[in-house]
Amino acid sequence: VIADAAFQEVLGVVRRCAVQLFEETLAGQRRRLRIAGKLMLADRRLRDAWQAELISDVEASRGLLRAYGAARRGLTALAAGLPPDSDRAQIVETARVTRWFRNASRASLAGWQKHAAKPSDRLRPAWTAPVFLDWAARPMSLLELRTSLESEGSLKWSQSPRSGASKSDYTHVVWAIGDAELETLYGVFRGASIHDVTRSA
Repeated sequence: VIADAAFQEVLGVVRRCAVQLFEETLAGQRRRLRIAGKLMLADRRLRDAWQAELISDVEASRGLLRAYGAARRGLTALAAGLPPDSDRAQIVETARVTRWFRNASRASLAGWQKHAAKPSDRLRPAWTAPVFLDWAARPMSLLELRTSLESEGSLKWSQSPRSGASKSDYTHVVWAIGDAELETLYGVFRGASIHDVTRSA
């Protein structure tokens, strides 16, 4: 079956569509995540909605389809300039898309140390997708964290956001709203030094 020409053609179409969907969704993710961060800074209850969606036990196939739909709806709304139904709905939608990006990036970057020495265009989307908020609620990618890890020798996280943080203050501190952030950090950067700076926040 693998050697069948028709099968290979269909497989190529699926791969191209997957890349296109990833890129389209990625185009709006940083803006969505920035808005979500500001909303969660202003209302602690929205952080609970964010965390609940990230740790949802929905089966993988349903979660993936929901993320696809959320991404498409989000792109359509942004293009039309439509306001969100509510702050909570926007948080949940952004969390769904972020969870999809995190799962895709985590699967692609398993054994990241080997990939670090051999940069690949195929892995660039996984590294550059914004999947975290820093402690000033700004979007942050795994590439930014990898750069910080390689230059400083460790990664930092904090449970408490710092709304007044300047770019010179712990720029790459992850705002760990819940366990989902830490699970992704430890899942991608296995064996790395990752520590809590909450007390100094």
